[in-house]
Amino acid sequence: MHRSLSHSDVIGKRASGIPNWDAQTPQRYGSAVSSSSPVLHTVTVRDDPAGWEQAGFTLLNDADASGAATQRVDLGGISVVFDADATAPISWTFDGITGGNDGLVNGALDGIPTTAAANPVDDEQTEATNPNGVYHLDHAVMISPSLARTVPALEAAGFEVRRRRDIPQGRQQVFLWAGPTIIELVGPVDADEHLSVDEQPSSLWGLAMSTRDIDHAADTLGEAMGRAKEAVQPGRRIATVRTKDLGITPTIALLTPHTA
Repeated sequence: MHRSLSHSDVIGKRASGIPNWDAQTPQRYGSAVSSSSPVLHTVTVRDDPAGWEQAGFTLLNDADASGAATQRVDLGGISVVFDADATAPISWTFDGITGGNDGLVNGALDGIPTTAAANPVDDEQTEATNPNGVYHLDHAVMISPSLARTVPALEAAGFEVRRRRDIPQGRQQVFLWAGPTIIELVGPVDADEHLSVDEQPSSLWGLAMSTRDIDHAADTLGEAMGRAKEAVQPGRRIATVRTKDLGITPTIALLTPHTA
């Protein structure tokens, strides 16, 4: 039986044979996003916005559906929204989920709290401006205890598998478009598809973001950011933000832009 991946399994050096952010950074593939693919709109966290500001993000003032004041971070057309009263530490919202909210099981996508956007999302891609240089969400990392269970759940919601990649210990990375970004799903290949979602849900584990200047980001964040090193893709570098110290829920990696 395979156990669920922990944070140290995915990013820590203590987990023998388990890939870290370097191995998990996907190459771009394909030049167009399927018009039928759900589009990631928002990631909602219960975090104190101050931690994200310390990590070099600009806090933007906004209002929720009821008109109440809120704050958010722009990741280039995808927002991280802060909600201290959220029922879950982290959740996400998509436009174009098959069946809308009625197509979700108990308000979740394979156990991750999920909502369908109430209004169509503007698909125009923009570049964000943050002191750490982040302008785009490169990919979101989703951890699954059973790919045999999670992949069909994502496909039923309208996502399309674009690529699979074998990694150590009988696991795979599965890549799916989500509008201007990618979902990178990681999990064991041969785990039981009947594993209980209630007992072993998938998780939205991390966010990998493109930064214009990773050295400037290091100067901006100081001790809040790890050392930049070479990524798997030629010409790219990667560094992790010390999110635990800042009270940030998702693991965050910063990447230099894709090379031509």
